[in-house]
Amino acid sequence: MARERYLMRRLVDGMAGWATFHQASGPNRHYDEHLFYQHIATLASGRDWRVSQQHRIVGPTRRGAPSTIDFVFYRESSYAGTQPGLAFVEVKYLRGSNPSQDLRELRRDIDKLRSIGSAQIASKQGLSASGKPLRFLLIFAQEAGLDAIRDCATRTHRDVAAMIEQARTGDHKNIYRASMGTYLKTSLEWVVIAIAEQRWPL
Repeated sequence: MARERYLMRRLVDGMAGWATFHQASGPNRHYDEHLFYQHIATLASGRDWRVSQQHRIVGPTRRGAPSTIDFVFYRESSYAGTQPGLAFVEVKYLRGSNPSQDLRELRRDIDKLRSIGSAQIASKQGLSASGKPLRFLLIFAQEAGLDAIRDCATRTHRDVAAMIEQARTGDHKNIYRASMGTYLKTSLEWVVIAIAEQRWPL
């Protein structure tokens, strides 16, 4: 298994546990994408990856596209005695309150990641020696949020909704999924999914 894919498996496992822990520590806990960042970075750095959050994109980008990637994980061959590796990751929290917006934002993240190569990533020491990037979406949701995506009546981005449902319900290559069973209603349980570029819709 590629080093980047193994990293995503460990992030999925660790973050499903963390989201459940955070939920158990008190009612009405606040969640947003940035809340997850610190813990994602801790897991990756603990596995000897260098981590750059909100990594700047250089050069021309699509009109209206954000000028950063949520995470760049990288290793050069001499770092910690490991082989090189490079992953571009966008993080998305599916709240379920506005599934049409969630789908639009996921489509935008897919288009952004596909359009970016190593040459468009602002230089960091060791990044140029880390190889060809693998690209992933890292998705956080409670089961109720995934239900909302499945049941969304919008006619646009149905291919993105189908990707999410496939990742949720089946075991597929290039998809990594973890959830934690609890004593709560199933709709409140957390699911974390990493979807590699090979599974994204065109």
